[in-house]
Amino acid sequence: MTEDGIQLDPGRSYGEVIIGPFQKETTFTDHLYGMFSFLEGGNYATIDLLGSEMQPIPGFTSMGSEQVMISDEVVFVDWGRNDIFDLPASIEEFNIRISIVKVGSSTPRIGWIELGASESPRVLEASLGEEAIYRGGSTEIHLSVYDREEPLDHLHVEVETMDPISEVWSREQVSDPYWNGQNWTSLFITDYQSSHGEVRIRAWATDGVGLTSEVLEFETTINVQNNVPLPPMVYLTPEHPRTGEMLSVHPLRGGSDLETTEQDLLYNVYVSRDGEIVETLLNMTVPDHMFEECLFKEGEEWNVSVTTWDGADESSPFELGLVVENSAPYLAVTPMTITLDEDAYRHEVAYVEWFDDVDGEELTFRFSISSWIALEEIGGVLYLTPSEDMNGPGFLSFDITDGTENLTVNLSLVVEP
Repeated sequence: MTEDGIQLDPGRSYGEVIIGPFQKETTFTDHLYGMFSFLEGGNYATIDLLGSEMQPIPGFTSMGSEQVMISDEVVFVDWGRNDIFDLPASIEEFNIRISIVKVGSSTPRIGWIELGASESPRVLEASLGEEAIYRGGSTEIHLSVYDREEPLDHLHVEVETMDPISEVWSREQVSDPYWNGQNWTSLFITDYQSSHGEVRIRAWATDGVGLTSEVLEFETTINVQNNVPLPPMVYLTPEHPRTGEMLSVHPLRGGSDLETTEQDLLYNVYVSRDGEIVETLLNMTVPDHMFEECLFKEGEEWNVSVTTWDGADESSPFELGLVVENSAPYLAVTPMTITLDEDAYRHEVAYVEWFDDVDGEELTFRFSISSWIALEEIGGVLYLTPSEDMNGPGFLSFDITDGTENLTVNLSLVVEP
């Protein structure tokens, strides 16, 4: 014994000291801990508990404990998973035997040793494998825990999460925490029907004595997100729109969603003309509709976006675009066969009203006629004059254009004698 503690006599490589006896029923202690010095270079100490007859107490001998080889730090001594508080009830009195072994050049020393009560463990903080997951996914919850006396893997740790909808704490979505060598880890698990939103986390730890830490709720939360549905596929009619026709949308394939059945999905349809929304239909059970107010006009650009709605999120749009094409001139009135008298002079044919263009574009005409019939066009009227003493069948052709599209009409012509 010295003023600095207990140390080996000079020149000796081994020594032991017995401290006690201690009365278990009056000690009310949980742990044995102390400070050792010069445990380096191979030096070490072992600690055993002896009964009243100075016989080793089974389970509390150096055979079951690691060698103490830590210097100048408080060391809490245990025997495997046993600690002072684990002594059998039959043990009323015990002694502490400390053995010191010198291997290196320095002389090991016991600065002090003490029996003391346990302190509660503490849960310090949490970190997440992923802070945001989709329903059906999972993420790890890593817990940093502290205990003054016991190895951290000896603790019992519990984790709970709060459902963001019901706001009830439970362990239904977390696995039992396990020690991974660095921290305590629990797996947070969701399914496709789990609530989505910010999930709060709390945890606490209990040591071998039964002392429990404060319940710590963490600032870190798990953001459980709804799986966004996939859009449907649709097609538009007419495929080549022209002035005056109406827009229609028809389904090819419904949308899909991991959490929602197909019959519970709804659809939104947005129709725009030249970049401006002109029609919106929401919450359709089937994206199938004729837009009677959406009449096409040449040159317009139309866009149709269709999305899936699962009650929480809207899918990305399935988009189709149309450009209204030029309409060809058409025959508005079907003319009858033109009949002339061979002696007719300047037979009038008012042809303009026979043709039209839905785009309202100006029409240009070219004419072809049998060579023995003279043709003159004045102000939208044809003047036909057969050659003298000529009669029989002939023809009159119209080539009409609006500048882009063309129309040809061939008419029968008869000159009677």
